[in-house]
Amino acid sequence: MNGLRFGVQVGIYMLLSMASAVAESPAYQAQAGSTLSFQAIQAGARFEGRFEGFDADIRFSPAALDASTFRVKIALNSVNTDYQDRDEILRGPDFFAVDRYPQAVFQATQFETIKNNHYLAKGTLTIRDKTQPVNLQFTFRSPSSENQTAQLEGSAVINRMDFDVGTGEWKDPKWVGHEVKVRFRLVLAVRP
Repeated sequence: MNGLRFGVQVGIYMLLSMASAVAESPAYQAQAGSTLSFQAIQAGARFEGRFEGFDADIRFSPAALDASTFRVKIALNSVNTDYQDRDEILRGPDFFAVDRYPQAVFQATQFETIKNNHYLAKGTLTIRDKTQPVNLQFTFRSPSSENQTAQLEGSAVINRMDFDVGTGEWKDPKWVGHEVKVRFRLVLAVRP
């Protein structure tokens, strides 16, 4: 009888262990080829930029959305719009104020399936000393035997004024539009 009870206990433990393993989301890190870019309007003309320094800690599985998390740290000093004067203004006290606030952080712990391979991440973005809710729509492609990396690609639209990015004369949207579209394409490898 004791042997049977022990066997049942071992069986239950193994099932719980397997269920726990299934519910976990793999941990990924961004690889070369990953991009984080943005589009905005300056004096009526569209311009594009990118952040060349960022670290993405991604834990995601379509089968375990409740165990998934995103945490992306962005080095604001790495902003590059291919125009040095504009980049210096963006790094300065009226915009990112990188001397006081060197990084922005996006984090999310709530995810929803929109359809097929399309998802929604509900998170927060912190820029300067302001934290605001931000939703990202994205697609995800898991690693395969042919391609060992995962692909995560999507976008979000934010209002720069929610983060006090662009103070003084720069508040006026005739100089810089309030709406900024952020795009990302992450090439992800499983963390060792």
